[in-house]
Amino acid sequence: MKENQYLIHLKDNRFYTNALRKLVVEPEKLINNEKTFLLSSAILFMKVFMKDKRCKTFFDLAYYIILKYSLSFNDFQPLYDISINAGFFPITHVILENDLIEKNHIFDIIADSLINYKFTNQDDIIETFEQKLFSKEIINSLENNIAYVAPTSFGKSKLIISHIHSNIEKFGAKNIKYGIIVPSKSLLQQTANDIKKERFPIKIITHDEMYDNDTGFIAVFTQERALRLLERNSIFFDILYIDEAHNIFERDSRAILLSRLLKLNRRRNQNSKFLFFSPLVSNPNNLLPESTSKLFERHIPLNMKESELYIYQKTGELEKYNRFLDTKYPINKYNSLFDFLLNTVIEKNFFYVATPKKIQDFSYELSKHLPDIHDNGEIKKICDNLSKYVHSDFLCIPLLKKGIVFLHGKIPDPIKDYLETKFKELSELKFLVANTVILEGINLPIFRLFILSSMNLDKKALINLLGRVNRLNFVFSNKNNLAKLLPQIFFVENDEYNRKNWKLESKMKLLTSSIFDDEVKNPTLANYTGPICSNAKERIKQTFEDNKTKKLEETFFSTPDNENDKLKKQLVSLNLSSVYDMSERFCQTLKEHIQSFLLNNEKNNVLDRLFSIFIKDLEQFIIDDEFKRLQKSEALSYYKLYFERRKFPLSEKIALDLSYWKTQVEKGNRYMYIGKSFGECNYNGEYNPKGKGNVYIDCKRKNKMQMVNSLVIKQKIEEDFANFTLNKFFEFMLDQNLMSQDEYNEYVYGTNDVFKLKLIKLGIPISILEKIILDKQLSNVSINIYNNIAVNSDFLDYINKQDDFYAFQVKKYFC
Repeated sequence: MKENQYLIHLKDNRFYTNALRKLVVEPEKLINNEKTFLLSSAILFMKVFMKDKRCKTFFDLAYYIILKYSLSFNDFQPLYDISINAGFFPITHVILENDLIEKNHIFDIIADSLINYKFTNQDDIIETFEQKLFSKEIINSLENNIAYVAPTSFGKSKLIISHIHSNIEKFGAKNIKYGIIVPSKSLLQQTANDIKKERFPIKIITHDEMYDNDTGFIAVFTQERALRLLERNSIFFDILYIDEAHNIFERDSRAILLSRLLKLNRRRNQNSKFLFFSPLVSNPNNLLPESTSKLFERHIPLNMKESELYIYQKTGELEKYNRFLDTKYPINKYNSLFDFLLNTVIEKNFFYVATPKKIQDFSYELSKHLPDIHDNGEIKKICDNLSKYVHSDFLCIPLLKKGIVFLHGKIPDPIKDYLETKFKELSELKFLVANTVILEGINLPIFRLFILSSMNLDKKALINLLGRVNRLNFVFSNKNNLAKLLPQIFFVENDEYNRKNWKLESKMKLLTSSIFDDEVKNPTLANYTGPICSNAKERIKQTFEDNKTKKLEETFFSTPDNENDKLKKQLVSLNLSSVYDMSERFCQTLKEHIQSFLLNNEKNNVLDRLFSIFIKDLEQFIIDDEFKRLQKSEALSYYKLYFERRKFPLSEKIALDLSYWKTQVEKGNRYMYIGKSFGECNYNGEYNPKGKGNVYIDCKRKNKMQMVNSLVIKQKIEEDFANFTLNKFFEFMLDQNLMSQDEYNEYVYGTNDVFKLKLIKLGIPISILEKIILDKQLSNVSINIYNNIAVNSDFLDYINKQDDFYAFQVKKYFC
C-alpha cells in the first residue's frame, strides 16, 4: 500500500477527521483536546518519517498540522521545535528574531547566534541545515557525476557560482573550461549577467563563435550552442552544469541534443565532471545518458512550503481540498467565474493558462471586470514606451492600465523581459497571466496561483508550477511573512480556457502523495526502458520512432565511410534530421543538388539558392511543415524582406509589415502564416475543427488592432524560425561552400564589420547595436581581456538620459 493510502485510511477515525477538517477550514472552532490530539498526531507522523525517510508524505502532514496550528493561534513553539529538528533554520531565525516564543532555555538564547554564524551564506541568506551541508559536500566532491535535487528557491544557481569560485581558488582560472547549460535563450542572458557580476578572472562566452582557442572560459550556453562548439573544435568541457536537468527525460529534440552533448563531452574526456541540478528528479541515475559506476547524489526532499489547495467548480462552489485525506470541504458559493476571481485575488496573482491564444483571451476578459488604474505615472510611462517601441494598438497597453501583464513564448523577448521586470517592480501590476514560459529560472513575486488549464501539467510540472508561488526569498524578506509558507492554490474548473471534459480536479488529486516516479521518455538515456503509453498502436509507433532516433545517434557518433555518410552525419549534427526524413534516397538527391550548384556556381540570392538546393524536388522528404512553407514563392519573398529589415527597430518592422500585408490583401494574397498557437485556418482559408493545418489567419478579416497584435506575434515566430531553422541551413551552406563567409555573416549576424560581429556574438541584438551607432556611442564601448563588454562614463551618462524601455534593453547587455 502506498504511503498516502495509509493516511487516507485515517478517514475512518471520526475524531481525527473532524479535528483536521476544523484545522483546515475553520481553526478558530478547534477545542483544546482537539488541538492536543492533532499536535500529538503530528509527532507520531514525524516518528514514522524518521524511521523510514521514504514516507515523505507523513512528514508533510506533520509539518502542515504544526505550521497551520502555529499561524492560526500565534503559538509558535511547535513550529520552532519542528524547524530546529528539520533544520529549517530560516524559520527558526524568524521566530527568534521576532520574539515569537519565550526563550526559556539557554539553547533558545544562543540558537539564533549559532544559526547566524554557521548558516548565513555570503549573500546574508540563512540556509537550511541540509542546504548548507550539501552545498559544501558538492563543492568538495571528487566524483565525476553529481546530482543536486532540491525544491525551488533552495539556491541551485548560487551553488553553481560557489562551485566555480572554489575551483578557481584551487586550480586557477586559466586551464578549466566550464559550461553552464540552460534550457532557454531568455534564461541564457539572465544567467550570463549573474556570472558577470561575480567578476571571475576568466573569459565568459555566450556564443560558440566567441571561442578563440582559449584554454579556460565560462560558457553560458543552450545545448545547441554547446554542441556546435564541440563539433567545430577538438575540445571538451572540464565541468558541465546542467540546469533544470529533468528536461533531459523528455521525448523531444532538445532533450536528445542534451544527452548527445553529455555523451560527446565524456567520450572526449572520461574525467570531465557533470553536475545536474533539478527540483524534480526521483532517481538521479536516470539523468545519465550512459551507464556509469558512480553518481554522487544529494537530495533535499523536505520543503518549507505546504500549499493549501482549493477547487472552484463550474456551479460556483468553492471547496478546500485536504490532500492527506483526499477530501473536499465546502467553503463558499459565487455567482460566476469572475465573481469568484475578483473576490479571491490579492496583491500579486498568477493565472496559469496553457496556450498563448487563451492567455490573451483570458487577459482581455479579465480586464473587462477591472477598473482602470488612475493617475499612475509609472504605468503611463510603460504604456508610452510600448506605444513608441511596438505600436499604439498593442494589446498589452490597455491591459496594463488594468494592472494586467500577460506573457507567453510568442511575445518578442525584449517586450517579455521588460514586462517581467515591471511586474516584479510595481505593486499596481497585480495580475500575471502566463503559461510554462515562467516555470524555469524566473524569480517573480507570485503570492496566489489560479490554475485554469490542465494541459501540459503532469505531476512534476504541477509541483514545479506550485513551487513558483511564494518563493523563499519573498517569504524571508524584510517582512518575514511566515504565512506565505502556506501558499494558496486554486484549481478553477471552466470550459473557456481548459479543454472540454478535461477535469482540473484530477490534476489536483495528483498531489495526494509527495512521491513521484521519473518518466524517462528520452530513448537515448541509459535507463530508458521503452515507450510509456498504454495504447498498443501508439506504442508501436513510438518504438519505430525510438529506432530511428537511435540510428541517428549512431550516425552522429560514427566515422563516415563515404560521402553520403559524411553528408548525413553533418545533417544530423545540425539537427536537420528534424526537418527531413533522412533516407538514403534523400541524402543522394541532396548531394546531387549540391554538386549541381557547385558545378554551375550560380550567384543568385541566398534564399533562392536555399530553395533550389534544399526544397525544390525534395518536398516529399520534408517532415517540418513550417520549413515546407518555403516552397511557396510568397513565403520566400516575405523572408527576403525579413532579412532586409532585421536591423530595424520593432516598431518600424510592425509599421512596414502592416503596409506589406495591406498590399498583399489587395493583390489577393490574404492568408498570413502565424503558426499553430494563433492559426485559424489553412492556406486556402479552410478551418479544420481538429486544428490540423490551422496555421494561417485571414488578414482581410482583421481590423487594425488585431493585425498589429498578430504581427507582434509573427515577429517572434519568424525570429525563432530564422534563428533555430534557417541559420542551421546557412551553417550547412557555409561548410559546403554554398555561400561565402561574407554572405553568412550578413544573413546570420546582419554585418561584416569585425567589431560589430564581436558585439553581436556577445549577445547584442543588431537593432540595439544600430541605435548605439546612430547615437554615436560605439566609440564608448570596448571588449576587455576577459571578453566582456566594457563601457566608459560617457556611455553610462548616455544610458541615464534614455527612456525607461531603451535603457532597460541596453543595461541587459552593457552594464
